[in-house]
Amino acid sequence: MNTIKLTFVTLFFSCISVAGCQTEKNNTVLAVQGNYSLTKKHFDMYLAHVNTAFENQSKEEIEIEKLLLIEMFKTSPAEILASIEKTNPIIQQPKPSQASHLNAINSVWGHQKVRDVLNGDIGQMQFDTSKANAFRTFVANSLLSSKSNSSSRGYGSSSYSESSATIQFCADGTFVESTSGYLSIDVPGMSALSDNSTDYMPGYWEVASLPNGMMVILLYSTHPLMLENSPNGLLPFIVGQYGDDFVNLPNGDGYRRSINYCN
Repeated sequence: MNTIKLTFVTLFFSCISVAGCQTEKNNTVLAVQGNYSLTKKHFDMYLAHVNTAFENQSKEEIEIEKLLLIEMFKTSPAEILASIEKTNPIIQQPKPSQASHLNAINSVWGHQKVRDVLNGDIGQMQFDTSKANAFRTFVANSLLSSKSNSSSRGYGSSSYSESSATIQFCADGTFVESTSGYLSIDVPGMSALSDNSTDYMPGYWEVASLPNGMMVILLYSTHPLMLENSPNGLLPFIVGQYGDDFVNLPNGDGYRRSINYCN
């Protein structure tokens, strides 16, 4: 009987030890910003959501996902933690084909990830034309930025709004988009001012040429900000014209372009 009791006690404390180790591992702090901490558990939750589109990820891909998340957390810790906690990993994305016929000679893993998500559904897009290859080189290590503002006055009231956006394209096929906005309203007896916060969205990019001569940048991300408007995580960015210092949409709106190498 004593032997049975001793065995039970040993197993009990062994279980507690294992659970404690697992808890400690899950609570490993990856980054701290103010009163907020980003833990391994948060990253695992985020990675589970990202992995809904892919059966396996390489160690390199996982490490890049971690670095992107840490960078976003350092800028907006409260927002990033809130996004992770409300993220629903059940959302399913198209799975990559086992043998994709879209293997470009100069395609890197970030570009290939976009192609795998498309899974052959490319319509009239062409990835491997001379125009597409030249545009891919142009986009890599480019920083696109735009800024707009407006104001109005009348009958003792005034308002002012300002918004800005940047997209950093890296040569490995990844991107990070940042957007921020500011709004001020002043009317008799009341005034309101919004926080000038910045949102960050990481993802993957690829380019293609179209029969009409235009180019398209394909953005893919499983970040909640992307999924709000694009449930499949894909967003086509049609380019009407581009040059050394600009990228314009077909309607004439555009971005300033500068060369900026990713670290």
